[in-house]
Amino acid sequence: MNSSLYSIGVIDNKNHYFLIDGGKYKPDMFPQNTWKTSTTDKIGPNFFIYGIRMFSAGSKNLICPDSVGSFKREINGTNYDLITFSDNGDNAKKLKDLTKFCVVLDSDNAQQWDTFFEDNVQNKG
Repeated sequence: MNSSLYSIGVIDNKNHYFLIDGGKYKPDMFPQNTWKTSTTDKIGPNFFIYGIRMFSAGSKNLICPDSVGSFKREINGTNYDLITFSDNGDNAKKLKDLTKFCVVLDSDNAQQWDTFFEDNVQNKG
């Protein structure tokens, strides 16, 4: 089931940069140490966060800090539902602690924008 959800884009297993609408949200709402928040004059009041889209339904996206995706990889890619229902209470507690910073944002307010960073890295090299 999870692979089907990945293939149609409902869930994702990769971290991405998201361009956040600076007219509706402010960078200080996304702590830099959690979201790797970055700003640049090239995009005006907008800014970037780095995270993982946990779930997408219509125009709504559940986005979590990249630490959630890193934790999943750290425990060998176990599905999140298996973590929460496993006998390992430590992993379930850690996942719960990591997800307390997750946010639901409309697609118009949080656009996946990895190419901005890929283009800037290529231009520097």
